[in-house]
Amino acid sequence: MPSTLRGTTESGKSGSQTTLSHFFQPQNPTVATGNNVSNPTLPKKRTRSSPTIDLTIESDEDNGMEREHPPKRAKHVATQEIVRPRVGSAEPGNAARLAESPMKKRFKYAVEESSSPSPLQGDNRQNDTRNKFKETLKQVAQTNSFFGSEVEGIDDDNDKEPDTTDERENDEDDDEDQVVSKLHERFSSGVSLKGNALAKSTKVNKGKKRQEIGPSGLPYTPLELQVKHLKEENLGTLLLFEVGYKYRSFGEDARVASRALGIACFMSRNFLTASIPVHRKMIHTKKLLSLGHRVGIVGQTETAALKKVGDNKSGPFTRQITELYTATTFVDEMESLDNDELSSRSTAALMCLSEGVMGGMGTDERVSIGLVSVSPATGEVVYDEFVDTGMRTELETRLAHIKPCELLLPGTKLSHHTEKMLKHYSYTGTARVERVQDELKYTEAFEFLQIFYDSSNDSVEDQTTSSTFKESKPLADIVEFPKQVVVALAHAIRHLDGYGLSNAFRKTAFFAKFLTRSHMLLNANTLENLEIFQNQTDYTRKGSLISVLDHTMTRFGSRQLRQWLGKPLVNQEILYERFQAVEEIIADRSTTLVKLRTLLKGLPDLVKGLCRIQYGKSNPKELVTVLLALSRISTEFEPMKTSEDVGFKTPLLNDIVFGLPRLRVAVDKFLKEIDIKKARDGEITELWKDPAKYPEIEDARMAILSVELHMKDHLAEVRKTIRRPGLNWASVAGVDYLVEVPNSEKGKVPADWTRVQGTKKVTRFHTPEARQNIAQRDQHKEMLQAVSLKAFSKFQEEINGEYGLLRDVINKLGTADALFSLARASTSPGYVKPVIGEGGELEIHNGRHPMIEVLSSSPFVPNSIKLGGCHGLALVLTGARDFDTATSFLTFIQVLIW
Repeated sequence: MPSTLRGTTESGKSGSQTTLSHFFQPQNPTVATGNNVSNPTLPKKRTRSSPTIDLTIESDEDNGMEREHPPKRAKHVATQEIVRPRVGSAEPGNAARLAESPMKKRFKYAVEESSSPSPLQGDNRQNDTRNKFKETLKQVAQTNSFFGSEVEGIDDDNDKEPDTTDERENDEDDDEDQVVSKLHERFSSGVSLKGNALAKSTKVNKGKKRQEIGPSGLPYTPLELQVKHLKEENLGTLLLFEVGYKYRSFGEDARVASRALGIACFMSRNFLTASIPVHRKMIHTKKLLSLGHRVGIVGQTETAALKKVGDNKSGPFTRQITELYTATTFVDEMESLDNDELSSRSTAALMCLSEGVMGGMGTDERVSIGLVSVSPATGEVVYDEFVDTGMRTELETRLAHIKPCELLLPGTKLSHHTEKMLKHYSYTGTARVERVQDELKYTEAFEFLQIFYDSSNDSVEDQTTSSTFKESKPLADIVEFPKQVVVALAHAIRHLDGYGLSNAFRKTAFFAKFLTRSHMLLNANTLENLEIFQNQTDYTRKGSLISVLDHTMTRFGSRQLRQWLGKPLVNQEILYERFQAVEEIIADRSTTLVKLRTLLKGLPDLVKGLCRIQYGKSNPKELVTVLLALSRISTEFEPMKTSEDVGFKTPLLNDIVFGLPRLRVAVDKFLKEIDIKKARDGEITELWKDPAKYPEIEDARMAILSVELHMKDHLAEVRKTIRRPGLNWASVAGVDYLVEVPNSEKGKVPADWTRVQGTKKVTRFHTPEARQNIAQRDQHKEMLQAVSLKAFSKFQEEINGEYGLLRDVINKLGTADALFSLARASTSPGYVKPVIGEGGELEIHNGRHPMIEVLSSSPFVPNSIKLGGCHGLALVLTGARDFDTATSFLTFIQVLIW
């Protein structure tokens, strides 16, 4: 509607309706023009002599003076200007008011009049106009409440006699200005609002909070605000949000997940999104971890039952990161099958480095490097401190042996050569690199470790009374560690604490030094050229030395054999002990060896299962599997007084069998406390045999039972209400306490009953008391689940108190499995026991390459060689043989020597 309002009025005697637009017309005296004589009863026409208002802005050249040219006539353009009625503009009071107006500085008001009426006529005409204007406004207020109480407050000025004429005119003009401004807002809004719509919309807009607009132009939903907030807090982490029965990723995370997992992504409001089913969460998480991503699982921290009674009834489910994984910190379930893609990462290690510069420049630069490596899946901790040259060959060798999937480095960069070596390894091995932001010095690191191990001793010291395993004191071991190792160990513990895996460092008795005097250290080039762990063709396990010798029956036994192959023995005493054990396994047919070999068959990965219990990440099914396997181990042999009573000739085999029965007391104690059948079914709320062990569980269970008893009593009332004595509660599709009423008897149902579902024959209802009791029962069930999980965590801590004893026995079984594997490999055709002499002579008679013989379909041509003593210390290969044949011959000699 245009803002310039024009209209006409007729005399009140004619009975026509007075309009608002009439009061925007100038009131001129009756003027005769030609033959036409003005008639007071006819509508008055606007003439050119009507006053106009010039709203042109002054320029700087005017200097406050009026323009020489006459003012232009006001144009009637919508939304540009409003032609207001001239109200006493010729009066002295009006002139003074216009002179004092602040708009005078910006606009000129030029008024033209065709005639100058007498002051008395002008006053009477103005009073009539004001009275009619106010009467019309009152009529509008009665039919339209747009102006509210402000219009109702306008009284008739004739009822009151002001003290002065100027005050009366000022008050009247202020009222007019206020009303006209409201009219301008009302009619220039562009939207026609009826009744109280405008007042209601104004109140609603004032009550609403301002919504944040997303990149798509739409406001963020509550879920999108949660996503935005969590993504800002966890930069560099691929987040999977639990939303209903799916896990969804948003933004750039959805694009990455779409490419990695082969799923679709699409735009949904303000975020690109992709989703996976709940039951496929772990499968897709492994895939993302294998590509080097850090994955965070954002779970719903409240259930629907608790949300109904909480403060967040109308809001979205509260969410936070409940699980955080990298390739190293992901400890898979014990019985999961590692496929080819993830097999290399099943024992993924984290390596933390600390460096100290010792001087030199370029290739002569020497540094001292402290190293701590941990594999959370198996609990293996390796430490070392070494001095390296500018080529960083020592560091390369350790990287080749440990093969870490994650590098934890200081925030301040290491030396140039070290950074270059680590950068090359991270590119070729797809290792993830993390930086320590708050570095610790040696004193701070030692204080941190002291606090860490003091807290661990307080929590489990009183629970190891049944263990005969002698553990070393952690602080005594830490004091003997080199300074760089102490700093690296503190950084590693603090890093894994954020993932809930710091317990991997609790038992220092199982820490292993990387390099000892009993083992030979093979550098990275030797491991690659001899194809110890993988071939040089497609870099797989097929065709390597470990594929020929590995006949183990357990996973922890296979890991033990790998350690032996990577670090050959140079200690002659230990080497002879292994020879004797393998020889006795081959030759002896005693029942003890048969029972030991049978015992190894079918054992789960006890090392991984025990580590999951140590971290508190196990479940009832895994826990009972571990305990039953340990119980089987402990009962296979009867306890003996000394290791010699076992009956083997080799001390190594005697020590293995002698230590197995020691588990019996501790394992039987744990099995007596749980219901094995319930544990296998995963019923964590029904796990405990003794209710008094965890009284919180019994209290929650009794609360649920009281609700169920109350519903039985309420059933009698329902039967009376609908007059059906044989009625019973119905349960359909997981909904309990339903009242089934035939459709022909629905008239008997009270009005306050709620219809839930129905069929052609019956309709099912919930009574008000049933709804209330169902809500209480759901709350008690949620509480029962929470206290059961807490009790299960405490039970895992009790088992962790016997970690030293349990881990020692499992390690002995791994040694036995590796020995059986070597014994089986030695029974292959042509395999003989080597003879180690005192002199420095090497003699190979009809030697064959073990890997080529397995892979080649044609027989391998044996070779003989003699070096040392009277045969000389060097050998020159000549003849028509090409380079590959010579290389194969040299490799064959090295493998046999190894």
